[in-house]
Amino acid sequence: METKRIRIRLFYTIFTPFVVLIGAALPMMFSADNVATVGSTSFTACAATDDEDGTCCAAPGAHCVLETEGGTLVFPNTQYIAGGRPCVPSLDGPLTRWTVTPKGLCDVALQLGFIAGCRQADRYPVSRVAFSVDTLATHDLEGRPLVEPDVLEFPQDIAVGTQYILVGDAKASHPLLVFDRFSGALVSSAGAIGRGPREISGDSHFDFESGQDEGWLLDIVNQSLIYVHLDSLVATGLLSMRKIRLDADGVVLSTTWAEPDSVIGWGVFPYGGIAVFDTSGAFHHSIGGDPPGEDDVSMPVRNHAWRKTLRASPDDRHFVAAYYNTDRLDLYEGSILKKVVRGPEFFDPIYKADEISDGFQVLALLPENRNGYVDVSVTDALVFALYSGKKRVDTSRGEERSSYILVFDWTGQPVGQLIVPGSPFTMAVSADNRDLYATYLSPVPQIIHFPLPEVLIH
Repeated sequence: METKRIRIRLFYTIFTPFVVLIGAALPMMFSADNVATVGSTSFTACAATDDEDGTCCAAPGAHCVLETEGGTLVFPNTQYIAGGRPCVPSLDGPLTRWTVTPKGLCDVALQLGFIAGCRQADRYPVSRVAFSVDTLATHDLEGRPLVEPDVLEFPQDIAVGTQYILVGDAKASHPLLVFDRFSGALVSSAGAIGRGPREISGDSHFDFESGQDEGWLLDIVNQSLIYVHLDSLVATGLLSMRKIRLDADGVVLSTTWAEPDSVIGWGVFPYGGIAVFDTSGAFHHSIGGDPPGEDDVSMPVRNHAWRKTLRASPDDRHFVAAYYNTDRLDLYEGSILKKVVRGPEFFDPIYKADEISDGFQVLALLPENRNGYVDVSVTDALVFALYSGKKRVDTSRGEERSSYILVFDWTGQPVGQLIVPGSPFTMAVSADNRDLYATYLSPVPQIIHFPLPEVLIH
């Protein structure tokens, strides 16, 4: 008898947590939406008859079931008007839709810890946008040089605040230069090349949300994020001591604060996708899935070939991944990939994996490989993508790498093409969509200010 009691207690001890988890997860499998009321133009499909666009009507009293890519929609025993389009329920009050989808099933699996079989593609649908520049409105921009000649040597990054512009100059003795945004006057130079306190490597990447006077600098060599406030740089000429060391299994090459409590990073990793770090710099998980590639090509090489620049919107709702070796943009809402944008020329990276020793591979881009989106700047409303389409041999060793700027909204729809003189190296847009600042390496290092057309401001 005592043995039986022990077995019963053991049974409840083991299985009660699973019952609790399943109970907590079931609501994620089912979602209820008010999809139609009497007189509503909203309608749904049912199982009785079908037509070319998928709408149909059930006989009175039927259970309505619709198989879709997202799962199965099941409707309770409800009166429908047969033979009509759209199908309008003949009832007083709302119709409740219960949905069972792969997302719900995967959320259950994640809740229970069975993560391996549930990919983002199974949980959230991804829409695709393809476009050509032939149909886009074109705007020719006229600009003016902003800074004095010979001030810059190699301006490789730029950020726009309310009063100031921050430029990263890889060859300057002080690699962080602060200019007045309106007059172009140099108001401060800060930092030093090195690995000591308040020093940075010459290879850096800015993460400043448009219109903000504070942001972060990714020191690629030291794999650290350094907090930067423009007012402090102007007042002291010193870098902040506030740092976050990124604990990545690989090399992080681009970062953005996509949410207040997480850093999104792309780099050369042994796993696929984009890395998500917490505020201490610890790796948490990856998103976005594996990059394309053959099985015999290592994941670090595939990641490197599908190189990305990351930028988050100032409201932290979205971020974009702009691909350097292909004409592709990925638009995320939170950490969920929502849109894949392809165009205007539809090409992929052309590369091979060179094996150095003991199976270790490195990326070798082939001569016919082309550059895609070489830089990107975003506001709450728009995505500005600096497009190339050029082969490396046609870019003067990378100094004339871009061709023009494409503008998108956050749904992935292209809204215009901006033609600028020369070939910008990097760029940044003001928060109000009024001003674009582009860095140039040739014919001389310079920053050019371009007022943007009214149609983009509004």
